[in-house]
Amino acid sequence: ECPSLYKWRYVYSIPARPDEKMEKGELIHKYIENSTMLRFEDPKAIQDHLLQKYYPEGVKSYLEVFEESEFADFSDSTPRKLMLEQLFYYRIGKYFITGKLDRVSLYKNGFAEVVDYKMSGHKIEKIPASRANMPERYRLQLMTYIGAVSDILGMDPDNIKGKLLYLGNGLVDSISGS
Repeated sequence: ECPSLYKWRYVYSIPARPDEKMEKGELIHKYIENSTMLRFEDPKAIQDHLLQKYYPEGVKSYLEVFEESEFADFSDSTPRKLMLEQLFYYRIGKYFITGKLDRVSLYKNGFAEVVDYKMSGHKIEKIPASRANMPERYRLQLMTYIGAVSDILGMDPDNIKGKLLYLGNGLVDSISGS
């Protein structure tokens, strides 16, 4: 929401002082990363109820939302490659933008999906097909991620979809790279 803060954090890579919310977000991302990797490597090796047994109370509701999402299930379409918590540097003009991609799924058909997890819930109950309600900062974030993945992997951005999973209420929003 603040262009100067964005520039200091993501262009100049000046880190923010960790606070309780950041630490909670890191813990949630770590659990999601680990459970996703376990499922990707061997979908039959992990049982959801066993995984949930070990969730800390402060983050349990967020992780349960993830477990119910399309992103926890590889039974329908398993990516050929999966990148989790991937750092990137992306050049735009004379600037380099740094960031961390929560998840990139590469599929056999030449398509990719960039997923970002948000601890909040979407402010609306159902996301319309028009996607007119995606907050601008999230749309710009996903477009940057799509551009970075396109550049790094040499893919056409039209073949990359960006998705948000709101861990506060389980809604998924998406945009296309075109």
